This record gives sequence, C-alpha cells and structure tokens, in this order.
Amino acid sequence: MCKFTILLFLLLTCFFTYAQKLPNLQTAGLRVPNNLKVDGKADEWKDQFKAYNKATGVFYTMANDNEKLYLIIYVTDEAIIKKAIMGGITLSVSSNGKHNKN
Repeated sequence: MCKFTILLFLLLTCFFTYAQKLPNLQTAGLRVPNNLKVDGKADEWKDQFKAYNKATGVFYTMANDNEKLYLIIYVTDEAIIKKAIMGGITLSVSSNGKHNKN
C-alpha cells in the first residue's frame, strides 16, 4: 500500500508540474495530424496538449485542416467532467481576434 501511495504521489506531481508549464492560452496555430480519427481518444495527439486553462481546469489543443477547426480537451477533475456533460462546452470564434462581451 505504501508503494502505491508513493507512486500515485509521484504521478500526480508530474501531472501538475506539466500543467504549470503550459500557457493559459494557445497562441500558435497547429495543423491536424495526418492520421486523425475523431473517436474520442487523444492517441493521434500523443497526449501533448498546447495549453492548460487554469480557470476551467482543462487541457486543450486547437488545430485545423483546410476545411475544419478541431478542439481536443482533456479534463481530470470529476466535477468539471460532470459540469461539461450536463451543460455542454461552448466554443466561440471571433474573426477579428477580439473578445465580444455580448
């Protein structure tokens, strides 16, 4: 039991350290991986997210191809997962690059 607790602690420490190194906003553009399959798994992305939004507790990456915009998110907090399932996720895109408060 002690070895399991130590291992869990180390894994969580690594996870939170990784989250702190990511920016709050993804600023660089990214192309979709060639082998992308929309299946609910992050395999094609190699679990490498480009940003971690501290306010929402969400890891995410946005990417595009010539026709579509893709958003992949990863959430570890069960309460946030339930909130997303119950209320959905909203993505707003602005063509002028500015926030619209309306």
